[in-house]
Amino acid sequence: TNTITLRGGESMSADGEDKRDTASSEDEQVFVLVCKSCNAIIGDQFSLVMIDEDTNTITLKGCHEVAVSTEQLEVEMSPGKMMGCSFNLIRCSKCGVTVGRQYITTSRELASIQMLFTLFLDNLVTFPLGQPQVVADVPSASLTHFYAPISSFDALTEQYNKLQQMLLLMFEEMEGCKRRLDAMEGGGAQPPAGGKRKRRGDVDADVRGGQT
Repeated sequence: TNTITLRGGESMSADGEDKRDTASSEDEQVFVLVCKSCNAIIGDQFSLVMIDEDTNTITLKGCHEVAVSTEQLEVEMSPGKMMGCSFNLIRCSKCGVTVGRQYITTSRELASIQMLFTLFLDNLVTFPLGQPQVVADVPSASLTHFYAPISSFDALTEQYNKLQQMLLLMFEEMEGCKRRLDAMEGGGAQPPAGGKRKRRGDVDADVRGGQT
């Protein structure tokens, strides 16, 4: 009998009987069932009712992305324990592939699966959760050490704008100084011929002498 370990240590066998598992939580299997054709999520472990290894089916009490075809009730005619059971087909609502059956009438032994979702495991892919195939090799330090929060970027932007304004003011001041120097060099007073340019003190003395 095939057994899937359920959350909380409970397990369910193919005959629908609940069992208690003493395995630790690390051994618990949580899985998701997806359509093999289109990868649509069909169901998960939390809806598990039973599995049947003989028919390779899994029965769930709830499903996703499926549609039950009720146009024509079909009857299983092949020899086996499902012979004589009537059912509706269950199809993937995304790609239309038949993924299981919803049994309407069954034998007394299979009454627990009536009106539930019995799915063909051959048409599904089972993904166990918490068991990645590839694990990222990250340092032990917190990832918050490798990036700055948004508030830091806002403060940095404000500082950048202030620095840009200061640079513009300095550039304008330098341009003004350059223009004044050019004006002084181009139109300044020329020293007398054969002499030197008067010092400022001599000029002031001449000015005072002319005013008296």
